[in-house]
Amino acid sequence: REVASAIKEKGVISSVGYHWRYMGATEGAKEFLKGRDVGFALGYWIGGMPGVWWWRRKEKSGGQVVEQTTHIFDLARYLLGEVAEVRAIARTGLMRDVPDYDVYDVTLVQLAFQSGAVAEIASACITRAGGRVGLEVYGRDWAVKISPDRLEICEPGRTEIREGGGLDEDRVFVQAVSSGDPSGIRSSYEDALRTLELTLAAERSAAEGKPVKLKEG
Repeated sequence: REVASAIKEKGVISSVGYHWRYMGATEGAKEFLKGRDVGFALGYWIGGMPGVWWWRRKEKSGGQVVEQTTHIFDLARYLLGEVAEVRAIARTGLMRDVPDYDVYDVTLVQLAFQSGAVAEIASACITRAGGRVGLEVYGRDWAVKISPDRLEICEPGRTEIREGGGLDEDRVFVQAVSSGDPSGIRSSYEDALRTLELTLAAERSAAEGKPVKLKEG
């Protein structure tokens, strides 16, 4: 909060690396979702454990939800709006052979959005086979599926697939600083704090075993 206040006070142009916001798949999904009522979304970051020591220590990384699946939580916010309430459950005990490991093995997080939409996002770092990363959004008679390399739009009798692409977030930031115009930046420091608050609320809910309400605004 202190950093965000200083950035605002000094008028500094800031950008946070939520690169999914710049993907072509995300752009296409956002355009498709305009004016449509979302029923629910399913998100997931399921895979193996990154091979760096700090990632498996909660006091260093914050855990998978905070450090890795944060990109899916941010994508859900970007497409569906702000979250009102979070409920989470977690599992441990599957990675006993890993030294200095104290993060959750599996976390399931339910989100209730201010719009009325709901979502569930799964995180798991237990498998090096069969994993998946992405977000699926469903409404009446349609589905939008976003993965790192493509967008899939499904409607009755029609499925459209668009391959990868998108903007270079580094170039967007450099252009913003050079021109003094931050309008092309899709994730400011202040906005990214909302995603951090969301993932920390999920961790808190899992630890305390009860839902956590988020502040509006």
